[in-house]
Amino acid sequence: CTSGSATACQSAIRGDFDEVRRLATSGLVKARDELNRTIIMLTADTDWTPPQTGKCIEYFLNLGAEPQAVELSSGDTAAHMAARRDHLRVLALLPFRAKWQVNESSRTPLMEAAKSGCWRCAKHLLHLLRQAKFVQVSRGGRGGGRYGSRGRVELLKMQDESGRTAQDLATDSGHFELARIIERERRLVVSFNGAGSIKGLSSTEMECATSPLEQLIESSNWSGLLEDANRVNCDLPDRDGWTPAMRAFKSAACPTAVLQRLADLADVSCSNVWGVSCLHRAASAGAPPSSLAILLDLGAPVNAVDEDNRTPLMLLATTGMTTAEATLAARSLLSGGADWDNSSSCLAQVTPLRLAVEARNHELVALLLPYQHKKFFEESLKMNCCRDSLRCLAAELLGRQRAWQLTAAGRLPAVLIEFVSQHVAGCFGCGVCLDDESDS
Repeated sequence: CTSGSATACQSAIRGDFDEVRRLATSGLVKARDELNRTIIMLTADTDWTPPQTGKCIEYFLNLGAEPQAVELSSGDTAAHMAARRDHLRVLALLPFRAKWQVNESSRTPLMEAAKSGCWRCAKHLLHLLRQAKFVQVSRGGRGGGRYGSRGRVELLKMQDESGRTAQDLATDSGHFELARIIERERRLVVSFNGAGSIKGLSSTEMECATSPLEQLIESSNWSGLLEDANRVNCDLPDRDGWTPAMRAFKSAACPTAVLQRLADLADVSCSNVWGVSCLHRAASAGAPPSSLAILLDLGAPVNAVDEDNRTPLMLLATTGMTTAEATLAARSLLSGGADWDNSSSCLAQVTPLRLAVEARNHELVALLLPYQHKKFFEESLKMNCCRDSLRCLAAELLGRQRAWQLTAAGRLPAVLIEFVSQHVAGCFGCGVCLDDESDS
């Protein structure tokens, strides 16, 4: 790679999208360094990156980066490298096919994660195979996936050149808890006959694992939840694929410290059979920004889509909640790289803004309105803390005094009257508002 490529890679690792956008070209994202590695491979081969790195990776892919490109000597892809480093953020953004390629040792990224004890990436790959959009399972556990998958059972039984499965590699490397997780996942039977269905665990296992956690969540017994939750049971699915961790993130009463502990044990990228992720669940429930930040910080993809191509921001927009906390939650998603124009969705006309308008979510409409004619990859991630907010929008457009005069005279539409009256009066200490007192 060129020096520009190395600089762009370091910028992506820092989450500096402005610098990435300045440096990256379609040629650069396909270039290779002296070890034959691409920019996505280099970014994947790190331990952790901030949420903003997600938009950088999406930009590389948008420019034509090849996620299935291999490093010639080992046959490794970016997915193999991410899996060995437990770099969930990068792995989660790669296409499904790239996540199941084999390298020169005939190992998939799941096998590499199992051998290295990288449980976050191992869980992510295992849990993908619970989703209808990735694996369509027919009788006997076999079937062709929508993306050409050889079926859930075949993928989990794949062997490397030594004849070892992912479970074998985890066991041989001393990662016994991870081997247990893989073994349980292999026993699950997933079917999609009009409605998703996950079976395979014995009634005793369900009674001893999932049910107690759900009861603790329902009774708000947070100390008991902290004591009983572990890496094995917090991701066990019910019939529809909901896990105890996902239920906890939907609970408005669950303390942040408890959610942080669960996120440290669970797969934050996990989805149910229809692709509704933990982040979808939290956003649609109006979870506080602190809850969303926990998921984003640990690698949950902010633009993951469900079966209806809805992102977490879109689900938040449909709730109709107009509380300040809901608006802060939307801001948290946007600052983490949420796509406001749905450029990655086949439902390009159904944007979060349109959904917010239909839900009469006036505060979110005002937050998203400045982005209406802006393309996702053409805009910075650095959001002005004031200029985007609802209370400052009226003041910026009209001037504070003018806004009040027009409101009193009944010359503003009802929606504007509502947000001006609620927010302009309370806008103190803001340079944009305080400096703009003119009537023009």
